[in-house]
Amino acid sequence: MKAALDRRIEELDKRIKLGRSRAGEMLMAKANLSSSLTTIEQVRGLAGASRELLAFLTGIPSASLKLKDVAPSLPTSEALEAYLKETGERPDLLAAIAGERAAHRQLSAAKGEHFPAISAEGNYYLKQSPDSGQEWNVFLTCDLPLFEGGIIEARVRERKALVRSSALNLDLIRRTAEKEVRTEYNNFMAAIAQVVCLKESLAIFTENSNVQSRDYKLGIASNLDVLEALKIQHEARRRLLSAETDARVNLVRLHVAAGTTKP
Repeated sequence: MKAALDRRIEELDKRIKLGRSRAGEMLMAKANLSSSLTTIEQVRGLAGASRELLAFLTGIPSASLKLKDVAPSLPTSEALEAYLKETGERPDLLAAIAGERAAHRQLSAAKGEHFPAISAEGNYYLKQSPDSGQEWNVFLTCDLPLFEGGIIEARVRERKALVRSSALNLDLIRRTAEKEVRTEYNNFMAAIAQVVCLKESLAIFTENSNVQSRDYKLGIASNLDVLEALKIQHEARRRLLSAETDARVNLVRLHVAAGTTKP
């Protein structure tokens, strides 16, 4: 916007010297330029604050951070299934699977308390008194939990409840992961669709701005028409950049939901 207004001011300056434009038109263009410069400084301030926040979160000095403009790729319908498969590597899902397996092992251990415990112990003496014969001792012990059945059964029921709770939690996490992937995928596709539409709009507004500038030179359009066309054109460009940024953010969210580290 600044470059376009600078060119507009230069053109108006030439036309004023030739007596073909009024000084008020120059002032109007300069007022628009001043407004654009204010917006630019506001955006720079927000960018600096965002850079400092990123430096705080990552521990990397803000001076070392470099922004890289990368256009997001467009996933296909097959890519959605690939993202859904990759949810199996999500840390929260892996933790839930480990928790369910641990609950099953604890249940098996609780059930095992019903069975008798058999132990054997033996003693062999390498050195003994010469007056006595060599002696070996073997003890076989069997413990039956005859009077602890109620307590053991209560622990078994408790472990069964934990197994069921773990299974339900695992199912919830799986369904949540799938929902998040599908939601973020739809958000990304919607953002890409907006980018396509805004590109078409920008092309139309750019052509309109060129037509208004040409008509102004022919004397069939006013300076206000030219400035308004420029404003609409650059507003469309700003919306396009915002939509492209949203698409990149949605793509990152899609990767996070799938638990993948793909760029």
